[in-house]
Order: sequence, then structure tokens, then C-alpha cells
Amino acid sequence: MALLPNQIYSVFKAGPISSFGLESLTYLYQPIIGSQAVQLYQLLLAESKESIRQEKLHVDLCEMLDEGIQQVQAHRLQLEGIGLLSVYCKDNGLDGAKYLYLLREPLTPNEFFKDEILSFMLLSRVGERIFNQLSKRYCQQSISLDGYEEVTHHFLEVFRMENERFANAWPKLEENKNQFINQEKQTLPKSLDLDVENSLDWSFLFELAQKQYIAKKVFTPKFCEKLALYHVMYGFDELALVDYMKQVVQVVDGQVDERALEQLILASQRQPLISQDSSVLKVENQSEQALRKERLLKQGFSLQDWEIIEASESYPPMTFLESIKQAKNSYVTKDETWIIRDLLAQSPLPPAVINVLIHYALVIQNHSMLQSKFVHRIATDWSQQKLLTPEQAIIHVRQLVKEAKDKREKTEQVKKANQYSKNIRKEVIPEWMKNPTIEQVDAEKSAATQKALDALRKREEGQ
Repeated sequence: MALLPNQIYSVFKAGPISSFGLESLTYLYQPIIGSQAVQLYQLLLAESKESIRQEKLHVDLCEMLDEGIQQVQAHRLQLEGIGLLSVYCKDNGLDGAKYLYLLREPLTPNEFFKDEILSFMLLSRVGERIFNQLSKRYCQQSISLDGYEEVTHHFLEVFRMENERFANAWPKLEENKNQFINQEKQTLPKSLDLDVENSLDWSFLFELAQKQYIAKKVFTPKFCEKLALYHVMYGFDELALVDYMKQVVQVVDGQVDERALEQLILASQRQPLISQDSSVLKVENQSEQALRKERLLKQGFSLQDWEIIEASESYPPMTFLESIKQAKNSYVTKDETWIIRDLLAQSPLPPAVINVLIHYALVIQNHSMLQSKFVHRIATDWSQQKLLTPEQAIIHVRQLVKEAKDKREKTEQVKKANQYSKNIRKEVIPEWMKNPTIEQVDAEKSAATQKALDALRKREEGQ
């Protein structure tokens, strides 16, 4: 749902925000979600502490953060995805939609490092050296009690209990306890929202793992979430994941060294393992693809459009990005890796549409690298317009290119009209201005697209 500047919102806290939670926000969450999202959280937190509760407009947030409404919504999505914010909406008809923002406390450092998904995302973002520094900083130091004897007094040695009054107050105390228990269940921070159950064929994966002597008890819910993240992020199928696990399995007891698996996955980011025997994504069979191709060509799509559609559905975003960067004689940066991971984890856009977005940014717009604000602005816009297929995304890209071209032509016409009205002197127009360069630019983009597609084919042939 598109967020509008004139829509109303109010802020509440799910519970008290402790100093440990705020420290986690700065040192642990910020590397993952970025400083702008943290600023939005802190601003909402300050508003939740106001003594007089009042409704505000989203345009106020935009002015306070000095950002547009789309950027504010993108930062809000990051807070939602990481479990720091719950959003509720009520449509009052003529009054429009009203939002209620419920702030959730960040996990304490101890809880954060126990969450394997969040820990992996932090490790991927900051690198092993800083990750180890942060982990060491928040790890409780062991205390040697050699030679000491505990002399602590117990509760009943210090306080006196009146049994009769306690028994009479018991129903009230029990009721009060249950209220806090229910509140705690409702306000617990959420982790990443991954569709673990449907992300992989788990029975097939378990069967493969058993053949590699990997113990079934290894596959805890948390570990399965990790495997689902690897699948969504890098396109690893069941064969690839088991192949990685067998490299770090303990032969004696069949346990998988999860830390070693993380390091192996991170080390292979630029050379993701893709099985030759199985497709990365589910695509139609050859006959259906041929009919689909023929139908799209009749609808006005070019042969190059079809090649982009086919490639976007056949490769995970990281592989697609790497091939385009390779065609441009460049490489994938850590920031670009995080941008893709962020889109996959939080954006409703399918991977194929994300690939078209990558192509639009790097080939059509000819950016040297993916830029976070630009990508998230486009992704937010495409999400609001519910672009669910690469065909829809390509049509939308055409419209964007056409609007940009019309805007340039209109600007040029205004400039020429202004110059003519001044009538200062008549200048000779150079030859290069007489010949439009649009076709040349389109040819360059077409060549860049073809080069990227060729790189994908070479990658597939070499595997």
C-alpha cells in the first residue's frame, strides 16, 4: 500500500526500551538496516514518550528526516522486517487511512548473538574482524571463584512472609502474572520473516543429507531458517546446500559446524555453486516456454526483451548481478551484496523482478554500481504498483525511459524557445547537435545488455 504524506499516524511502545536495547540498536542493528532507518526508529521513539498523545501526519516525518515519503516508507519496511516495528492500518473512509506504529524493543546483545539469522547478517555486513570485536565486547567474562565460598543469604533468611495474607492475595497475583505473560507474548521482537516451510524440498534435502552421514538432529528450526536464507539469497538448491554441509560435517557424530558453514558460504559469494542437474528456479518446460516466447513477441516484446525475461527467471539475483558486473569489467561490492539481501528479505518483489531492476539500474541507467537509495526507491515504487512478473517490470521500464526522454525533449524545446525569443544573434548549429544521439545511446545499452547475457551463458557453460 502506497504511503501518502497527508496520512495520519500515531506511535506507541510495546514496552520499555532498555539501555541494552538502545546499545544493540546502535552497534548491532545499524550495520544491517542503515543509519537512516535507525534515525526513523529514534524519532518515533521520541514521539512515543510525549506526555500528550497526538496524531501526526507523515509529512512531518519527511520534514524531520529531510527525506521523501518513499524513502521514509523504505526505512519503515526495514524496521518492520528486522522486528523493530509493527504496523497497523485502519481505513476510515472519507478520513483516509490511519496508521498505528508499535515500537518493539531491540534484542539485547546477548539475545541478538543467540539469533543465528541476525548474527549471520551482521557478519556478512561488517566482516569477521569487526564481528569478532562486537561478539567479544558483549560476551560475559568468566569469573574465577577458586578459593571462594558462597555466603549469600536466601530470601526467607532476610524477609518474613505472612502466609495468610499471601494466600488471600494469590488469585490477584496470578491474574496479574498472566496479564504480563500475555503482554510479553504479544511484544516479543520478531526475526526475519522467511517462508522456511515452502522455500526448499525438505524431505529431499533430509534424504540427501542422510546419504552424506549428516545427522537429522542437526536440522533445528534455527538451522533450517539459515538454509532458507542461503537459498533465497544465493539460489542454492538442495544439492548445493548438502554439498556445502558435507564439507564441514563431523564424521564422528554427524554434526555440522555451523560457523564453518557460514565462512564457507561467505567465501563462495562470488562463485555461487549452482547444480547442473537441477534448475535454480521453477520454470515451465520447453514447449510452454516456446509458446510463451511466441505470445510475447506478438505482443510487441523484442527478442532481447525475451532473453532478459528468460535470464531473470533462470538465475538468482546474486548470479545475475555478478554477470552484469563482469560484463562491465567490474566486481560486486559488499554494499551491493547487502542491497540484494535486503531486497530479498524484505521486499515483496519476486527474484525475477529484482533482476530486471538490477538490469535497469546498471544497464539502462548505466550506473557503475547499485546505489541503496535509488534501488530502494525503485523497489518501493514497483512494490506499490504490484509488479509481479518480469514482463510487467519491462513494460514499466519502457514507460520510465519514455517519460525521461519526453522530459528531455520538452526541456530542450523550452531552451530553444527561450534562445529564439532573446533574438540576440543567430548562431551556426554544429553538426553534432543536428544528429540526435538517442539511437546511439540505445545501441550502447543494447550492446551492454547483450554482453551481460553472454556472460550468463558463459557462466552456465563453464559450470
